Amino acid sequence: MIESRAGSRRERSPRLVLDGDAARAALLRGVEQMAMLLRPTLGPVAGTVAVAAIVPGRSPEVLDDAGTIARRVEQLPAPFEDMGAMLVRHLVWTVGQTSGDGGATAAVIGHSLARQATTYLAAGGDPVRLQAGVAQGAALAAAELRRMAVPVIEFREVLAVAQGALREREIAGTVAEAVEAVGPEGAVLVEDGYARRTACEYVEGMRWPEGMVSPYLLPPGRPEARLADPAVLTTDHTLHESAHLLPAIETCVAAGRRNVLIVAPDIRGTALELLVANLQRGVLAGVVAVRSPGAESDRSRVLEDIAVATGGRLIGRERGDRLRDVRSEDLGGAREAWATLREVGILGGRGSREAVRRRVIDVRAESEGDGGGEGVLARIGRLTGVSAVIRVGAPTASEQAELRPRVEATVRSTQAAMREGAVTGGGAALTACGAAIGEMAGDGAEAVGVRMVARALEEPMRAIAANAGLDAAAVVGEAARRGAAWTLDVRRGEWIEAGGAGILDPLPVVLGALKAAVDLATAVVSTEALVRRRNPPVSINP
Repeated sequence: MIESRAGSRRERSPRLVLDGDAARAALLRGVEQMAMLLRPTLGPVAGTVAVAAIVPGRSPEVLDDAGTIARRVEQLPAPFEDMGAMLVRHLVWTVGQTSGDGGATAAVIGHSLARQATTYLAAGGDPVRLQAGVAQGAALAAAELRRMAVPVIEFREVLAVAQGALREREIAGTVAEAVEAVGPEGAVLVEDGYARRTACEYVEGMRWPEGMVSPYLLPPGRPEARLADPAVLTTDHTLHESAHLLPAIETCVAAGRRNVLIVAPDIRGTALELLVANLQRGVLAGVVAVRSPGAESDRSRVLEDIAVATGGRLIGRERGDRLRDVRSEDLGGAREAWATLREVGILGGRGSREAVRRRVIDVRAESEGDGGGEGVLARIGRLTGVSAVIRVGAPTASEQAELRPRVEATVRSTQAAMREGAVTGGGAALTACGAAIGEMAGDGAEAVGVRMVARALEEPMRAIAANAGLDAAAVVGEAARRGAAWTLDVRRGEWIEAGGAGILDPLPVVLGALKAAVDLATAVVSTEALVRRRNPPVSINP
């Protein structure tokens, strides 16, 4: 350990440094502690983790969800090991946000890979060849998993994926029904319910992948802004000066409509500053400001669709409309609007059914001369699409707070499976994949890294078997012999054909876990020094 001194008073620096093999060993110990904490959550016979309550005297939380457990770990006592633990914590959060599931899988694969790689380097192995071999092994594994994937089309398959991600079978059924109803690209919102049971309702709406123009418009500490009964301004004018928006804001406030959704080709400069300032001062209760969907050649037509669906009028340049002339009747409305930094949705547009029907006819007519812009089906889907709202119920507020993110994650992973397919669950696909790439490793310089990946891919099945009280080595050996079509029903101790039994994992979730695991191991083995503060601030954010 190296300590630096500075200044005439020779005071100790607030930083400490650890380097070389010692640094990697400390990181690995932190990774191992987190991986061992999450490992019991894998499989249908998973264990639980008790986390001490923040408030003294209260009962500990008993958790079985990897994402929630990882969030509860704020700091390890050993600072350098804490860095490794926080790498895993962030990994679990990232995988959950992108794929909806797979955090524990990524942690145990990444831990195994990092452990093997660190041992190899400590023995004098070549780090360049090691990293090249690991990258090659990951690429081979991803290709093999894609080859194994099967489409998820029928409801029983959608249900199997949802039940694999969420142990509450009744709620998993609700999620499956909602996802099947709206499709892989449809909007499924998850809200807090007011009943003890989780329920779903379907609302007409639209959704597109253009997020909030600025994070300063999001509620503090929240990844999503949500507005009830907003006024909707649609325009094909680019908004970059405060004068462009001031008349519209004054019109909204005068009409008592302090929740505002603005859809335009771009919103920046002093126009954006005006929105942020009015939101922070409380002049506006909520603001969602987003860019319009579609290619530039389609923009005005798509904005017209949104205006019709919300019962408003497009403030259009081609017909000479001016933003300073916006009146209350030009503004549309909706039951609800929401936006994250990546996407936006409008639910329950106030447009009349007759106006929407006429617009759909017009859109179909326009499609005959479509010049390669946004597809007609996407436009019609936004006009007539159905969104699902799942209201999460639970006996207590704390149970509801724990359940809601798991339902959100299940929605994401189930829709991902409908988009890209699924592979055999229970760790069987990963184990079979490991056996396949192990045979591809050969004798080249990168073969060591490829074999490390192959061995690491067995870890999820080992954990699932061990959690069920079974001989992990025997289970993995039998899985490799039987191939990817078979998996072990650990509850009954019987090998079954996974497709017929509906034991499936979404392909994007498995691929996301693989990538995250490789990133984790690479971060550990490529680290040459660790620097920490003597009194670091504690953060509860991922």
